[in-house]
Amino acid sequence: MLDPAANARRLAKLRYPVPLLFDLWQAIQTNPKAVENFMRDRKGKGPIVEVLRTAPSILRVTYLYLGDDQTESVREYGGPHQSVGGLPMTRFLKTLLFFRFRNRSERRALQVPVRNRKVADHRRVREHSNITR
Repeated sequence: MLDPAANARRLAKLRYPVPLLFDLWQAIQTNPKAVENFMRDRKGKGPIVEVLRTAPSILRVTYLYLGDDQTESVREYGGPHQSVGGLPMTRFLKTLLFFRFRNRSERRALQVPVRNRKVADHRRVREHSNITR
């Protein structure tokens, strides 16, 4: 039987299979500024790209978006899902960070635009070609 802390780590590994996001989850347990530090370090680097160990020809691409106090949701759009309004990104814990990962062949493009929805007006306010800011 796992103690609560070990069970929380087990669940976090399932929820955040991207190593950098799991490391961020661990850091935020003791440092409330971990997300701000993480995003400062990621600035200008674009999405996180990893080769899958189980399928070396496949890349896991993780897109990040740091919202502000009024950000309600963020949607990734482009490709086959654009006609249905894109796919929602997941909020990282109760922070302003949103992420979405997908597996892609190495030949596919890595940049996908994102839509940010504000609580105040519920309409599209920004579009970005580089998700990390």
